[in-house]
Amino acid sequence: WGVNIKYLKHTTTWEEGSGYGLDAAFFIRRRKSSWGANVENLISQVKWGTQRKESMPLTVKLGTVYRFSSRGLLALDIGASREDFPREIRLGSEWWPMQGMGFRLGIVKIFQKSADFRATAGLGFHIPVGKKIGSIEFDYAFSYNRDLRHTHYFSLSYGF
Repeated sequence: WGVNIKYLKHTTTWEEGSGYGLDAAFFIRRRKSSWGANVENLISQVKWGTQRKESMPLTVKLGTVYRFSSRGLLALDIGASREDFPREIRLGSEWWPMQGMGFRLGIVKIFQKSADFRATAGLGFHIPVGKKIGSIEFDYAFSYNRDLRHTHYFSLSYGF
């Protein structure tokens, strides 16, 4: 299991906002497949340029992964919130050309008012701290969709 601490920055045509978020996850890993659950935005806050503060919606994700090699995998997950079930379905792949650095590609089907497909590409770094201590991961993803245009995601995770 692990936690994820996020710095959030939102820029729209009308205003900018920044804040933080905290996620928690649990997973079971097998040789070729894994299953997991993730609760996003357990704690979150975005402060907008107008000084208005709001929290990000709590989202639960259930997912599975199939490893077709030691360097590649396919993943599928379903996200839900109080307002939307399903909120989104994600399909993605990951390739690790060298230890500690991976590339990701994926698509997302959104099931909200403005249902849409979204394409995403990302880069991840995994830094093992020690078997007893855990690991640190830094992830970056770029996503494009019609409503938000360009969205950048950065996250720093500590697994223990």
